[in-house]
Amino acid sequence: MIPIALNPGFALVIGAGLALAAPQAIRTTLMALSGIAACALILAPPFGDYDRFAQIGLQLVPLRLDALSQIFGLSFAIGAILISFAASYRRRRMEDVAIMLMAGGATSAAFAGDLISFVAASEVSALAGAWIVFSAGGRAALESGVRLLIWQGLGGLLLFSGIALHLADGFNSAFTRLPADSVGGALCLAGLGIKAAAPFAHVWFREALSTSSPTGAAALSLFSAKLALYGLARGFTGESILSPAGAAMAVMGALMALADEDLRRALAFSLIGQIGLVIAAIGVGAPLALAGAAGHVFTTSIAYVLLVLAAGVVCERAGTTRMSELPRVIAPMPFTAILVLLGGLSAAAIPGFAGYISESLALEAIARSGRFWSWVAIAAASAGVVAFAAVRLPALFLGGRGATQAGAPFGVLLAMALGAFLCIAIGLAPGWLLEILPPAPVAYDAYAIDRLGERLEFKAAAAAGFAGLLWLGLTHGRRERWLNDVDAFYRGPLAAAARELGRFSQQVYGGVSRANDALMGRGARGLLGLTRLADAPASATRAGPVVGALIMLGALILMYAMVR
Repeated sequence: MIPIALNPGFALVIGAGLALAAPQAIRTTLMALSGIAACALILAPPFGDYDRFAQIGLQLVPLRLDALSQIFGLSFAIGAILISFAASYRRRRMEDVAIMLMAGGATSAAFAGDLISFVAASEVSALAGAWIVFSAGGRAALESGVRLLIWQGLGGLLLFSGIALHLADGFNSAFTRLPADSVGGALCLAGLGIKAAAPFAHVWFREALSTSSPTGAAALSLFSAKLALYGLARGFTGESILSPAGAAMAVMGALMALADEDLRRALAFSLIGQIGLVIAAIGVGAPLALAGAAGHVFTTSIAYVLLVLAAGVVCERAGTTRMSELPRVIAPMPFTAILVLLGGLSAAAIPGFAGYISESLALEAIARSGRFWSWVAIAAASAGVVAFAAVRLPALFLGGRGATQAGAPFGVLLAMALGAFLCIAIGLAPGWLLEILPPAPVAYDAYAIDRLGERLEFKAAAAAGFAGLLWLGLTHGRRERWLNDVDAFYRGPLAAAARELGRFSQQVYGGVSRANDALMGRGARGLLGLTRLADAPASATRAGPVVGALIMLGALILMYAMVR
């Protein structure tokens, strides 16, 4: 082993500095090298805590290396390498810096051994994510970035408050299992839920992915919600509420991905469904479930970087994100379609691809835990993923009838090809992945004939059914439509009610202010009149005797009080 103990995220942060200073010709190379250096720092040292020190009475651990942090860190570092290759097709220095800074913050947080370091690094990653959205330019990106800051700020505030209460209750600062039944633990759970795009808070994730640049959206899909999943796996493994919440996310994501006409929004919803599977497995809490959750984060990270890059670049060149319009403006792209198909097959967990290994682990663990309805919901949602990722998505790239060559550029194709290779390699030889999954190693035969036959039948039926509907033209019409999400409520009726309440409050405040001003004005004029009467000579006014009597009465009362 190489005796180097340094948080691997620092290599990616250094890569951000190099991206800021380096010219375009070598920038992407330096970014990729920083990702490779992070992988080396992840794999070189033995497991354990490093460089522990005390600060203001708290124990801080800059580097904790174990099986859970290792698999999450590897997914971040490998994803950063793929995105670095894809970033070579355009000149956006500040976005490259933000991507590497986001990767560095997320990786540093995954290897932090204490709560303070974890939250600090994760907030750096969140701010860099907002920077990525803003760098896309345009009004939509500006509004989306502001909303991302609001949601991430709310999640960070809940995390900071929960950690403060957790420490005030006498717990130490080590990032271990947190009690969800305490106020501090519940606030931490809520903050991580917002950052993981949980139901009702998922809108920031959908908007960020659909308004960012292709490479920026790939970075957000990899680092933002996946870091929150690490926090849930570290702090709330076995929390019962996570299983039904994850199952609901899986179903919602699959349905919305199939229904939405916007390609980039549909991909975001599909990834939300995959996040739901991970959350449901974390809620089971068994060792096999934790292995499935961590493995699914790793496999879906690679597959969705591939899919998000392809969809983003093609939509950018075609000038539209509507799936009903894309075939009319793009030409058939066989090579891009093949790579998208391979990534879609992995995302859909088809046997022989990486996603099958991790999904099989997670579903097996959920079934063994006795959570029948969660298993049914997730299995049904996986059929929707097959229909979207393995059938509908590749068909867009093959079914073009236009003349515009909107294919992916070389750097993006290279990143997609490497991602597709990893999807196939892990699917065909999953032994090395099972060796590093927590709790390492995992003994599981995903290709046992009974498991393989059941999954093949289920996936084939879903794919054949949707392909038939697609061929018959019964899935999506050509008329324009836009699906409303939960944000339609607080942007529509709730926003209108807030505006009306604001106007009413302003009117009430104005009326009260005017009445108060009038009352105070009359009172002041009355006091001024009494003062003038008191200042006038007693013989020159009728009120003189009255004023004098009042003064004498006051003096007598004062003397009586002093005598008593």
